[in-house]
Amino acid sequence: MKINIRNSKGDSILRLFTQEGKIIFQKGLSLNQQTIELPALSKGSYFIRLYNNKSILTTRLEKR
Repeated sequence: MKINIRNSKGDSILRLFTQEGKIIFQKGLSLNQQTIELPALSKGSYFIRLYNNKSILTTRLEKR
């Protein structure tokens, strides 16, 4: 599975969590747009969290 990230706020960290809060993927991001290849995921709900020095963005991901 691939996701596109447009990162306009500087260096950031992307983390993928299970519903239980376990980090299953982490990657540092630069200022540009990036396509990220995520690990093979089982069906279910996950959370993507993007951290930078000014904010934290969290979104839910459903794998069907």
